[in-house]
Amino acid sequence: MAERLKSWLLPRTCGGWALAFLLLSLVFVASVYSVRDDLYRTYLGLQPEAQNVGPAAYAAGQRLETQKTAGGAMVTLNSVYAEEEYVVVGYEVEDLTKGRRVGEHPAELQPLLGFEGDKEKLQKRGLGSDIVELTDESGTEFRMVNNSGSVSEGPDNMARGPLQNMAAFRPEQKLDPGEKHRFSLKVPLVEMPVVQLGQERLPPEEPFKSGPFVFDFEVPVRAVQVVDVGQEVTAKGVTLSLDRVIDSPGRPEAVVCYKAPDDERSWFLHGGKGTDFGGWGSSGSMRGVTSGGCQKLLLKGPLKSRSSLEVATMEGMPKCPFDDAEAAEACHEEVGERWIRGPWRFEFDAPGH
Repeated sequence: MAERLKSWLLPRTCGGWALAFLLLSLVFVASVYSVRDDLYRTYLGLQPEAQNVGPAAYAAGQRLETQKTAGGAMVTLNSVYAEEEYVVVGYEVEDLTKGRRVGEHPAELQPLLGFEGDKEKLQKRGLGSDIVELTDESGTEFRMVNNSGSVSEGPDNMARGPLQNMAAFRPEQKLDPGEKHRFSLKVPLVEMPVVQLGQERLPPEEPFKSGPFVFDFEVPVRAVQVVDVGQEVTAKGVTLSLDRVIDSPGRPEAVVCYKAPDDERSWFLHGGKGTDFGGWGSSGSMRGVTSGGCQKLLLKGPLKSRSSLEVATMEGMPKCPFDDAEAAEACHEEVGERWIRGPWRFEFDAPGH
């Protein structure tokens, strides 16, 4: 395939996710990418199959198709979905210059991602202090909580055309629902060398001389309703409680609570029917997992008058130290992972649907 997502594979278990998170934090904390670009494009309405996530979610996103061009690059703001505590933007980056190179390597343009604390590090690397950021007219601070993007397969198989990107942000305080809310998205770029997958020493990026690209736009902020359920289901001797459902037009989530079956492991839920990629979504993000015995599971679509969902399995990951590789391996072998397979099925009414 001509393009692939940022070159980290999704681990198959939550234990793998924890280890992957540790490794990624050591090598490149500025970026975490999804490996399912097609799903991302579908969710943002860039493909007709976007309607498969539900008519309400498909209709909720605003298709802006606003373009900015500078320095041989074009950035297009495709789609924006905003609700009280979550804003998702989809944009494309297209290199209009043929044969771009960084040193001896072919290169492509990528958004410069990072967190507030990374700006000083980026400046020391000569990349400036700008990162992909969202602001609004009220001065609310937004924190990037998820992102995905596509890159070339390798130096001998460079991607053609625009590269898809997604970024999701959470505001420090809830936004007021309304038909018009003014935002500003800043997208700085960096010249990224394209190397063979698995190359140990990666050449440094180079700054892109133009930009950043700034988009000012107005979109509605959707209100989000919460449906209190409080339903308990027991399977295999373990009781799960569907506490509530966050009835978001574009990001519906179920909050499922439980008592850990043992204290030797950290426990995680994997959704079944009615959930999106096991409730973890396209990124496999662990942000929905809390230490209080509850977990958010992402649902496939908005609620209906009579809705249902299921939890397929519980996974227990050994609580092992990560600062000592040998000790962690020994601990993992001694305790071992544990799986409890349900399913736990919930059915409930959603008032107002």
